[in-house]
Amino acid sequence: MSNPKLGLEGVFPEAEIPLPMRRSGMAEWCDDHVNMLDRRALPLQEQYLKLHTTEDVATAIETMAIQGAFSISIAAGYGLALSAPEHAISDLSDLTGIRQAADRLITTRPTGLAIQRMMTACLSAAEKAVKNGAAVGPLFWQWLIRAQRRWLSKAMRRAKTFVIYCLTAQQF
Repeated sequence: MSNPKLGLEGVFPEAEIPLPMRRSGMAEWCDDHVNMLDRRALPLQEQYLKLHTTEDVATAIETMAIQGAFSISIAAGYGLALSAPEHAISDLSDLTGIRQAADRLITTRPTGLAIQRMMTACLSAAEKAVKNGAAVGPLFWQWLIRAQRRWLSKAMRRAKTFVIYCLTAQQF
């Protein structure tokens, strides 16, 4: 059973929350591709898209297959990882393609702060790793996305706490 999540009405295990409202399972990393819940098919069907390229992920975001800032930013992070070459990057000039992929993903939601933060954090971590002499390969991207997912979860908890505060403060 997954950890309970704080909601506006109390604490609920993630599995008890209706599928469209969950934070987990909207986009998942699966070795060489991203599985993404296609929200356009809901509520009639539960369908998943199998996305193999950054462009596949960008198109899915643009066509509203995935929704919600948290889910979109996680999917974009996975999309960025898909742009990484099979070989490890050891020179800053090798990051050009990854920077272009980040720009493409940001254009899917140009006003989306969460996706911009995800791309900035991923690129910054990759640049820092290369500058420090580390080779940036597939394992690096998987670690980075997990780290960003934890950061976004914390940000979501802070935002919900703020919303709850605002809703209860208006009653007084």
